[in-house]
Amino acid sequence: MTVIVDSEDILWLGTRNRGLCRYDKASDQFKIYSHNPYNINSISSNNVLTIIESSSERKYFWVGTDGGGLCKFYPGSGTFINYHSDENKPNTLCNNHVYTLLEYDSEHLLIGTRGSTHCGGLDIFNLKTRKFIDVKNIQDQAKSPGSKLVYKIFKDRYGVIWIGTKGGGLNKFTIINIDAEKPEDIGLFKRYISEADNPQSINNNDVLTIYEDKRSILWVGTGGGGLNRFNRNKETFTHFTEEDGLANNIVYGILEDDKNNLWISTGNGLSKFNPKTKEFNNYDIKDGLQDNVFNLGAYFKSASGELYFGGVNGCNSFYPDSVKENLHIPEIIITKFTLRKKDSVIDAREYANKSLRTLKEIKLPHKINDISFEFAALEYSSPLKNKYKYKLEGYNSDWIETDASRRFANYTNLNHGKYLFRVIASNEDGNWNEEGTGISIIIRRPFWKSIWFILSLIIIAAGILVITMITWLKKYKLEKSELEKKARDSIFDERNQLRTLIDNMPDVIYIKDSQSRFIAGNKKVAAVMGTSLKNLIGKTDFDFYTYELASRFYNDEQTIIKTGHPKINYEEPGLDEKGNRIVVSTTKIPLKNKNGEVVGIVGIGRDITRLKNVEKELRENSEDLQNTNQLLEERQEEIQQQSEELAVQTENLTRANKELERLNKTKDKFFSIIAHDLKNPFHAIIGFSELLSKDFHDMDDKQKIGLIELINVSSESAFSLLENLLQWARTQTDKIKFSPENIDIHSIVESTLNLHKISAEKKKIEIKSHVKKNYTAYADKNMVTTVIRNLVSNALKFTKSNGKIEISCDGTEKSVEVTISDNGVGINKDNIDNLFRIDSYYSTSGTLGESGTGLGLIICKEFIEKNGGKISVVSEEGKGSAFTFSLPAGKKAY
Repeated sequence: MTVIVDSEDILWLGTRNRGLCRYDKASDQFKIYSHNPYNINSISSNNVLTIIESSSERKYFWVGTDGGGLCKFYPGSGTFINYHSDENKPNTLCNNHVYTLLEYDSEHLLIGTRGSTHCGGLDIFNLKTRKFIDVKNIQDQAKSPGSKLVYKIFKDRYGVIWIGTKGGGLNKFTIINIDAEKPEDIGLFKRYISEADNPQSINNNDVLTIYEDKRSILWVGTGGGGLNRFNRNKETFTHFTEEDGLANNIVYGILEDDKNNLWISTGNGLSKFNPKTKEFNNYDIKDGLQDNVFNLGAYFKSASGELYFGGVNGCNSFYPDSVKENLHIPEIIITKFTLRKKDSVIDAREYANKSLRTLKEIKLPHKINDISFEFAALEYSSPLKNKYKYKLEGYNSDWIETDASRRFANYTNLNHGKYLFRVIASNEDGNWNEEGTGISIIIRRPFWKSIWFILSLIIIAAGILVITMITWLKKYKLEKSELEKKARDSIFDERNQLRTLIDNMPDVIYIKDSQSRFIAGNKKVAAVMGTSLKNLIGKTDFDFYTYELASRFYNDEQTIIKTGHPKINYEEPGLDEKGNRIVVSTTKIPLKNKNGEVVGIVGIGRDITRLKNVEKELRENSEDLQNTNQLLEERQEEIQQQSEELAVQTENLTRANKELERLNKTKDKFFSIIAHDLKNPFHAIIGFSELLSKDFHDMDDKQKIGLIELINVSSESAFSLLENLLQWARTQTDKIKFSPENIDIHSIVESTLNLHKISAEKKKIEIKSHVKKNYTAYADKNMVTTVIRNLVSNALKFTKSNGKIEISCDGTEKSVEVTISDNGVGINKDNIDNLFRIDSYYSTSGTLGESGTGLGLIICKEFIEKNGGKISVVSEEGKGSAFTFSLPAGKKAY
């Protein structure tokens, strides 16, 4: 698993077999990008080895995969652009196994790969020309990269490129012309490799990681030599290994915290290193790590100082300041002290009649010379990581180290004499109680070990021995020569038979020592490795396999050696004699010496590829049968569905006919309403104009103005009715163009109030707007203007003189609400439900006799719903009404 945190504080995890994972900590949401063979714009492989974020203004990532090549990923659209290796095309990626990436600048990407027979492991991708320039490894030329396999590319603060390789050590790459098309013109290389006669050279040629700390010191993590500190001025290396306290000599990642400590991920836990004191603090799975084994290149420090390390079972993240050292010195006590005499067990407390805390010395007869101790440290913060040392002075002088799983010591058949049992302990951070505790034991001498008794026995035994020896010696010499001859013949035959049997077995059989080096094997294992048995001895898997596969085998074997637990019949990848990939059923058991100590492992591997293929074929045949059955079932379902669809269509036709009849009735009623309501204003206009024409000269000016105003009111009423009728008709035929945009509610309200200013002044009605600026909705401006104009016009009609109309607006991130309220005549509760229905006739006159049909409110409802909103009314008869409608607040919400 590899890991980064991007510029938006999003966590990205590259996984094995699961693809690329995005985790938003703010919303606690995961999203996985997996390979889809039917989508060329999906990620090219589910095995992700490295990720970097581009510095470009348009956000994207570079993703390196194991077998799928290079991907350019745009997270906004979820699109991947994939680049693959093609031997038949020039200037393509040299290898599809991409281990490391470095953005040299905005136009050039440095790529580290496994390499191949036709190209090197270092590529330079020119983003302007879209060409990959392959920088080859030339074995005898030191001015080329040291290896075809590149694990790490790093750029220091001086602009120098450092390259970590497999087998080729650390490489310094000084770039001269990054745009050159010939590799030899791009820059110069200098190699730093291990030299047997130079203790200040790098101590291992597998360089897995490179890091520069705040003091510009370069740190190099190796695949077996631990941590190396590079002095750039002297060009020398200082080594820190397991002997110095490092958790493991395989170093996968290095990060520096804010207190200048280095945090190092290894093949056996996490180490904290203080460069000033040269001290290590180690952490393992007992401290909460996902596993003791971490991954190559899987480490990252976020802008907030949080450290991330990816491993074989997930990812660990933490703030270094939260990891505190335990300074408490633990008290240690002896919890149990037992004595054994033949088959009986005696508690030392009962024997001495004292508690173990007060018991400092005990004297025992010679018959009680088997003793056992149990002990414990009174430290409970992490008791499983407490360490112990104990010894029995007078029996052994060296401390014996143990851990919390073996807090006991047994001694049997002790000779007479004086002994002192001592035990000391430490907490999980290595703070020792050096004083510890102890008990003195004195075992008395038996009578038969007195000097006079021993001398008597010696004299008697000497006489018997001389006589017996003379007789026995003659017989012994004769029998010995015969037995030796038979034994030599038997051993030779047995060894030949065993070797013949093992060499003719089809399975891979081998024995390795504690360092996972081959010490024995059959012909099959030599053939698989592509070598002879003679050359196999003393080699490791790293000499024959890729680093990743060899590391997997090595970690498995070291776990078996450390725990003593075998692994039986488990499947793992392997190679046959021809180099083809196969599936191997492997059994590895610990090899113990006569003292019961694990000194190596015995391994047996069997090729089960054919068996797995047969299983796969059987499974596919079963799936084909299931698919056939499913197709038959689906066909039956389709027939049933078609039958149901015909029934639905028949029902829909019946429903459509009924709806058509209803609409025709509605249309007839609607036109009768319009004809009735248009008649009133036109009668008024004709009557008032006829009266004005006949009696014009007999009327005074006040009477003339009154009639003209009445004609004007009737004309406006007729015009408003016709305008609403036209708009309603256009909505029914979808001829009104719907053009949503960001609109300012404040400006629409102000323009509408200006239109109605004269009408309001005539009725002495106060119109007050509370709509503030910057209230923006995403809607059709003409439709919203029509809605507000109709609602304000209705409020003026049904509000008495000296009344009040108020317009307010409120909003959230998703919607805007506009309310138009008045203190007019109000609406009866029985009529509220009919306000927005064309099939229900509702009409009433205004406070000055203004006519209306309610058609304006129907148009309001249709316009608001077309813009994605809702309209409602709250009214009480005699107290007024409040119409409220909502609109989307922005384009995204809409």
